[in-house]
Amino acid sequence: MNEEIPQYHKKSYLKNQYIKLNISVKKIAENNNVSESAIRNHLRKYNINKEIPKYFDKDYLYNQFVKLGLFAIQIGENNNVSESVIFYHLKKHNIHKEIPKYKDKKWLRTNYLVLKKSKKEIAKLCGAGRSTIGYYLGLFKIPKRTRSEVSLLNYDNRKRRKLNNKIVRDKYQIYKNSQLIGERNNFLYGY
Repeated sequence: MNEEIPQYHKKSYLKNQYIKLNISVKKIAENNNVSESAIRNHLRKYNINKEIPKYFDKDYLYNQFVKLGLFAIQIGENNNVSESVIFYHLKKHNIHKEIPKYKDKKWLRTNYLVLKKSKKEIAKLCGAGRSTIGYYLGLFKIPKRTRSEVSLLNYDNRKRRKLNNKIVRDKYQIYKNSQLIGERNNFLYGY
């Protein structure tokens, strides 16, 4: 009896079809007129496994999406999958980007009205532009300052800076004097 061994019994055939050509188990089974479980059994028998895609890994997704700031479509393109696959895994691992502080109404209101920070100062804190902060102030219906209020705040800030500069100058002078006294003592006492 000269019976030929079926293709799916050969390790090289399965490896070529499943790994190199990336053909699904279902398609290999259809091509060989056998069940999917027969193909899976032979894949297991020969220990043929596909690599687990990087996007299955929570840390990889977190680094790509949050730390590097890539979009799902970019991560998908890097891994040859659609963005919906990436969104599925982001959702599965509960990974989402941090919402910027200026999008929090309470935080923005506190910084602008209570702490009296300017749009420029808030923008610098958040890494955003002044116009973005202005947009969210309007969106949250937080009353913007009048020109006179801005002038008064600027005046107060100038006074505060002047006072801080004077304190720094005074501390420097005290330090400088202590250095001179120390040098005189060293000279007098032979240190």
